Amino acid sequence: MCRYGSTCLCLSISVRQPDASRSGRGSKKIRAAAARCCPGRTKAAKNCGTTLSRWLGLPAAAAGDFDVPLRLLIPLQAETGLLPQAYASLHATLALAYEAHENTLYALEQRVKAEPFLGRPAAVADNQARIWKLLSAQAREMLVEMRGESPDPIVQGWIDLALAVAYAERKARNIEQWRTAYPDHPAGNALLATIAETPVEASIPKTASFQGKIALLLPLESPAYAAAAKAVQAGFMAAHATDTSQPQVVAYATGDPENTLQAYRRAVADGAQFIVGPLTRTEVTTLTAETFTIPVLALNQPENTLKPQDHLILFGLPAETEARQVARQARDHGMQNALVVAAETPLAQRMAKAFTEEWRALEGSVAAQLTIPAAGKLAEFKAEAAAHPADMIFLAAGATQASLARPYLDLAIPTYGTSHIYDGGPKSLQNLDLVAVHFVDMPWLIDPDNPDFAPYRSGGLFRDGPRAQSVRRRQERRKDRGAARDRLIVTAIFTLC
Repeated sequence: MCRYGSTCLCLSISVRQPDASRSGRGSKKIRAAAARCCPGRTKAAKNCGTTLSRWLGLPAAAAGDFDVPLRLLIPLQAETGLLPQAYASLHATLALAYEAHENTLYALEQRVKAEPFLGRPAAVADNQARIWKLLSAQAREMLVEMRGESPDPIVQGWIDLALAVAYAERKARNIEQWRTAYPDHPAGNALLATIAETPVEASIPKTASFQGKIALLLPLESPAYAAAAKAVQAGFMAAHATDTSQPQVVAYATGDPENTLQAYRRAVADGAQFIVGPLTRTEVTTLTAETFTIPVLALNQPENTLKPQDHLILFGLPAETEARQVARQARDHGMQNALVVAAETPLAQRMAKAFTEEWRALEGSVAAQLTIPAAGKLAEFKAEAAAHPADMIFLAAGATQASLARPYLDLAIPTYGTSHIYDGGPKSLQNLDLVAVHFVDMPWLIDPDNPDFAPYRSGGLFRDGPRAQSVRRRQERRKDRGAARDRLIVTAIFTLC
């Protein structure tokens, strides 16, 4: 206890910073403290607002090492009693970390969270300028992918503002229409005026056009997979028609393992600079034994565990990968203690296992893991769930089993699931029991009538072609910015309503 009758809580945060004197091999520790300061203590209050601010200088010096600070700072969002300066610094720091990870949406959310604690109009204006700089650097298709992923109307408003003026000739009119739709949005009039006066060509993100050759490795002559391969090829070429740079696309037939390797080597010898394929799991498993010298976007997952390769991108979303993605998103949302509820099916148990492993790796705790019982034992299930309080629930189940279990869980606790929880029918009565459940899925499957997703509407494997094009273009933008390659998951998080 201090002389003001309050408890001061300090948390030390260790950040590993590369030491240039050791050629990047060694490291030295930089410490920052997040303090819950006593009201009325001028010096302590100042420190509380500046200790985290000191950490703001780390991104430039830390050479991209943001994982540890992210994991340590995310739980602080749940702290109560911090001074406004500390909250502002916390969210600004997280925004910078997410920007370094190229997670535009989460960076935007953190900027929005920081704003109520900034106080001074100049600080608010600077924060909004940073928000606009972040959004205006995004290509329109990236803004479309982000749209609807956040439940925060202010975040949604910023994204819609960026979409309203993207490549628009009559920006002022579009901004007026946007303001009518978002009358209470905090975006300042001075910023809106500046946006309206910015020439169109100055607002278009500058990315280099891809001028090389793209090779499609598909089993076009395989009796078993030719139809699927041709559907993927048709979808890819449909999306290719919308590419202003119009790179050359050449298809190479694959099939058995030997043909797959020969097709890859022939494509490289022919000068391909980006490879899309192969399609089947067997082909992908065979090809990943190669050491790649150019980017390869494989359209399936291999049968075995792979060593990371800089040029390999695995496109596909097994249920386990979705479950791990949900764990990361829930952790990013500040969740700390999870109740895992799974159906008895082998698939659901694999999802629960993958979520739990990822959750614990992210230093989250598991209150309990329960199995959805038969209808006659749901009362006992409800009591057991209530006996294990948690701040989130992971529901590993299909739509039918999830609908059976959800009414017996605490509806006030944020609940997450995978794409298996959604039956695809926006007006399905089954969804009534799943209202407010967050789940991951492809954006164009949830909003198929959106004109921005027109290339994706055709059924089945045709949609994998445009998806592959989307991932390829994203990788080109990342390469233009000098970004490191990373795992790409083409999904968004949705909430049933």
